[in-house]
Amino acid sequence: MQKLILTISVITLTLSATCFADSVSKDAAFGADIEQRCLQMTSTLTKPKAFSTEADFDANIQQLEGVLIPANNLLFESYLYANVSPDKSIIAAAEQCQLTTSANIDSFIGSEQVGALLKKTNTLANTDIEKRVQEKYQRLNQQLSNKQYAKLKAEAKTIGADFRKGVSVKVKDTFVLPGECADGLEKKYQKRYLKDGQMVAELKGSNYATFIKRLPEESCRKLAYSQYQGRHTKTNKDNLLALLAARNNSAKSLGYRNFAELSLQDTMIDNINDVDAFLSNIAKAQPATYAPWDYRYIPYAKTTNKKASPSLTPKEAHQGLFTLLESEFGLTVVKLDEPAWHNSVAVYMLKEGDNNIGKFYLDLYSRANKYTKNRHRAIKRGVTGVQMPSSALILNLPEKEWKQTHVKSFFHEFGHLIHNLVATQKYHIIAGISIENDLVEMPAKWFEWLSFDPKMQQRMFGKVVLAGEAPDSGTTFNLRLYRAGMALAYFSQDVNGENIEKINAKLALKYLGHPYAKGSSSQYSFSHLGTYGPRYYSYIWSEVVARRLLEDYFAGRFSGRDYLHSLFEQGGSIAMTEMFAKLYKKPLTLQDIIKWVSYEKTL
Repeated sequence: MQKLILTISVITLTLSATCFADSVSKDAAFGADIEQRCLQMTSTLTKPKAFSTEADFDANIQQLEGVLIPANNLLFESYLYANVSPDKSIIAAAEQCQLTTSANIDSFIGSEQVGALLKKTNTLANTDIEKRVQEKYQRLNQQLSNKQYAKLKAEAKTIGADFRKGVSVKVKDTFVLPGECADGLEKKYQKRYLKDGQMVAELKGSNYATFIKRLPEESCRKLAYSQYQGRHTKTNKDNLLALLAARNNSAKSLGYRNFAELSLQDTMIDNINDVDAFLSNIAKAQPATYAPWDYRYIPYAKTTNKKASPSLTPKEAHQGLFTLLESEFGLTVVKLDEPAWHNSVAVYMLKEGDNNIGKFYLDLYSRANKYTKNRHRAIKRGVTGVQMPSSALILNLPEKEWKQTHVKSFFHEFGHLIHNLVATQKYHIIAGISIENDLVEMPAKWFEWLSFDPKMQQRMFGKVVLAGEAPDSGTTFNLRLYRAGMALAYFSQDVNGENIEKINAKLALKYLGHPYAKGSSSQYSFSHLGTYGPRYYSYIWSEVVARRLLEDYFAGRFSGRDYLHSLFEQGGSIAMTEMFAKLYKKPLTLQDIIKWVSYEKTL
């Protein structure tokens, strides 16, 4: 029976893979069938075939994942279509498919049918990995079988999507500053902005850059800062407050005090007070610095001339990356003659020796309707004997010359891509990027910083062309701490339209070291509140861990292949503390790692 079930799963997944291959064969056809496939998947998830209860752990989990793997493949594809399709109708259909498929996956996992299967399977889990897989599915089933929680989670997902869209809305408003703010400005700017005794300008980034760098009077810069940071207050305030309420209510329906408490269950630092202490300790260690409305003006005023930034061609960056993969990890890259969704997209196979590891797509340059930022998209997670992993880089980089910031984005997002491709596991739920949520960024930061090491650059490019990448510091870093504190605070207490500015005022003093600028409500433009939420601190946690790992790597404590097999390759099959124990070849605890990050001990 076990072999029969596996065969059925493979057939289902092969069909899914074929659909993707067909859909990318022509630009016009790419993603055009997403609405139809989404309807078919809705039928599969809402009217699933009955499970047979087997006396074997794998046989039961294969039945479950035989439904979930194609569903997740479609979900991942819908995210991809929404990011890269040139057709607005396909984008809209893909965005709707994300919401529908995600809600249907949750409903399926929370069903009595899945609960009964897991109850039987619970007694069959013997190995550590089986117990881990069972625990993950069991917890999901227990949460999602709670009808109130499932309903509130689905509502929060929809509201979150509305909030993120609200962040990207072009605000039709204006800067209005007192006329005396123009005193000391160059005459061309006075002529451009002074109207009827006031400074008036469209509320957009280019005008903000002019004001924040050039307005001589601090009170004027502060006013411009407040107006720009709070630009989405009118359009997105209701969305954010609704999102906070829905997420906190969903957590309370499961018996948690708030959403932060629930969200941290899947993190390495899994306690609100510990996260707060981590952020507070880092904040206390930061030296006094400029206010956020001053730090751009003062350096600008002191700067007389700037040296031209070094650069690489995209071809040099590609070749350097592939050289790094081979020299440090023993991985090679082969270009494939396959069509993709646009003629500028290149397709590659990642290999280790003669073994194909996974396929990836490099979509590097801007075009109409494409997602405007830089990101990695997993298309499939690798499941042993079932499907090969695949990923795409969706970037918006120049076509001729890359500065340091472009190379940084390229290597960072490629770090995520490698993580997904090499973490093939026996079970989908622990495959790919499925480590503890607060360390998801760590492998990408490690890989990004690796590329800036002079020895690595010499190896990759035959020369040292880029400056060493210094960690964020000063006001820039304090702003990140402020946002992390904001995300944790919003989801760990009741927040409303009356107290939200008071919360911001406390956080500004704690993390920025300056009084809050009234009205600078940047939370309504902070898209990560709709995604990472209280786990936004993970960017900082990931960075400090990545930096310590890189120091030990350069000190010869382990090799690139050690890193690949101990961390990247593991997916979510073991906890991060166990991965560190494998890497350093000794038993370790979370407290050991926290002390190591703080330079209180070595591993």
